[in-house]
Amino acid sequence: MIKWVFVAAALGAGGMGVYLLWRHLSCRPPALPLYDEVLIESAAHKLQQSLSKKIPSGRLLMLPVRGDGTGRITYLIRDALTTSGRFDVVVLKEEKGDDPSVGGLLKAALKRLLEPKETKALLESRNADALLSLTTRKTNTPDRLGYSFTAFVDTRKGRVATVSVQEAMEKSVFDLRFLSCAIRSHSVILRLFYFIIFVGLLPWTLYKVCERVLALERNLYNGLLLCGLTAAGLLWTFFLLGLGFHSFFATVAFLLALPVVLFYNWWALDVMERMKR
Repeated sequence: MIKWVFVAAALGAGGMGVYLLWRHLSCRPPALPLYDEVLIESAAHKLQQSLSKKIPSGRLLMLPVRGDGTGRITYLIRDALTTSGRFDVVVLKEEKGDDPSVGGLLKAALKRLLEPKETKALLESRNADALLSLTTRKTNTPDRLGYSFTAFVDTRKGRVATVSVQEAMEKSVFDLRFLSCAIRSHSVILRLFYFIIFVGLLPWTLYKVCERVLALERNLYNGLLLCGLTAAGLLWTFFLLGLGFHSFFATVAFLLALPVVLFYNWWALDVMERMKR
């Protein structure tokens, strides 16, 4: 009986976890292309740093970004401000039960920049320290992709800051950020296949070189050869991760690749040494 109680509790906890994860993911607006998201996240980080100099901390009311058709840009900027730990950010939207005068201010705020008196009334009604309004403009040409943001920060005393931020990348393999996005846009399974093919074939492709080094029968040269093959495999792994550790899973993947590459190359060199005997 107790066994089945534990099973039921485990299933219930698992089901609740899946439900909460689904709720969390379903609240997110649909993702933009990776190239766009990287630029927006970088711009959001710059905005957060600039705003922190004007307002060290507090409760921010944030209007949906003008020019944001899907809501994703607003979501990314809010996320950057919230994760900094400095701000409690609330994206403004009309709610049932709002006072008619507050509802009118909200409707006005979604269409235009408010007057100082209107801003003060809105902040007092929501018990907030500042109102954040943003506009954005996207530039997309055959050679360049860019975003520009202008943020207006108003407090109960009036406007305290106007911040402009621009982020862009050249559509060229010589732009590391563009190259990183191009790599990361490939599926994880495909990148794993690239990893296996490169690491698996590298020592055998260099068989003649490895054979000559092993023939010297010097531990130093053998160690340098092993280190060189391992370094090449790890550089390839770093390349496949998008030239950076962009997530926790990317860091874990690199740490897992290290022993795999090292021991595989050690095994391959051991096989080659036995073959020449």
